[in-house]
Amino acid sequence: MGLPRPVVMFLRSEEGVACADTTERAHLMFVLLTPAGQPRVHQRLLALIAGLLHNSDYIHERFLTAESAEELVEVIRAGEQAALG
Repeated sequence: MGLPRPVVMFLRSEEGVACADTTERAHLMFVLLTPAGQPRVHQRLLALIAGLLHNSDYIHERFLTAESAEELVEVIRAGEQAALG
């Protein structure tokens, strides 16, 4: 049976995770699982998340402060709408 639809897991660390060869720390991490027969879905999700975080300090801040999964989904939807507008 396989994965029927994409799954996105979001991880946040207040202390951050050390990044190799730099003093920077990662505070936001995403795990993307996508159906085996849909390789481009993974790339589209990755591009969407990266674009949202790169283009908006507001979106980045909301990811850092969101308190529920529903709030994270709303942040993504708001970011998508702003990108289309």
